Amino acid sequence: PNQSTLVVFDMRWLCSKASEQKRAACLRNLRYWLCSIVESTRAESVNAAGETESSAAPVFLVGTHKDAVPDVAEHGRINEILFSKFGAYVPNLKCHEQGQTEDGLAVLAFWPIENTNSAHDPVIPQLKAAIFSTVSAERYVRDVVPYRWL
Repeated sequence: PNQSTLVVFDMRWLCSKASEQKRAACLRNLRYWLCSIVESTRAESVNAAGETESSAAPVFLVGTHKDAVPDVAEHGRINEILFSKFGAYVPNLKCHEQGQTEDGLAVLAFWPIENTNSAHDPVIPQLKAAIFSTVSAERYVRDVVPYRWL
């Protein structure tokens, strides 16, 4: 899988104030994109022990509109929804390991960001660093390509 993917969604559609229709539409859209990404990037290989391993492109779930959904307890509820619906299906989900919930620090399945005021959102530099680290570790980044492909 020669890609890393950000799947962006509006947190307002998954928060407790959202209507069932909005929540269902958001989950349907996320399911569609995540299934498409996983199925189109899935690769199988045989490890040194002779066992078949499956992998897929790294995926970052990014929740926008943190200004409208600033409550970390709400982030915890959104996280539970995302983990229960997609956690087992997306094998290379890149979680936010410094996430905040009402219980304190937590690993979140998504990265809650405020993109209209990014200079003041500490999650955005964390997300950028995680993307850089993930992409830098991918084998295809070091692949040599013919000059005429560029």
